[in-house]
Amino acid sequence: MAAGDQEAQVATAASDAATWAFLKGGGELGERIRRHDWSQTPLGTPDQWPQCLKTALQIMLSAGQPIWVGWGAELTYFYNDPYAPIVGVRDPWALGRPTREVWAEIWDVIAPLLDQATVQGEASMSNPSC
Repeated sequence: MAAGDQEAQVATAASDAATWAFLKGGGELGERIRRHDWSQTPLGTPDQWPQCLKTALQIMLSAGQPIWVGWGAELTYFYNDPYAPIVGVRDPWALGRPTREVWAEIWDVIAPLLDQATVQGEASMSNPSC
């Protein structure tokens, strides 16, 4: 291999490592996020993602509690390992999908709550009766 080719390979490897550095670790879902073809989503490839999304995903993946993140106009769906049992049979299909598709059967219930959070900037809390 020519010296120029080696340098190009090293530069590409360094660029790839930097692209995914924010997802270091993260368990099984961290690995799935790294392997996912994000170019097929409205978010584009991770090198195009804003720092605030990368930070949100770092926090989500390092948390011991179930957390999901919906990002962008379609609320592209991310979740961590503790959240996977909540996703249930939708796992691993749900990763990278619009939240509307992931939770289609309850969308009429959760859409107003998500709107309250994303549009109005107000938190919501459910207090289900047992």
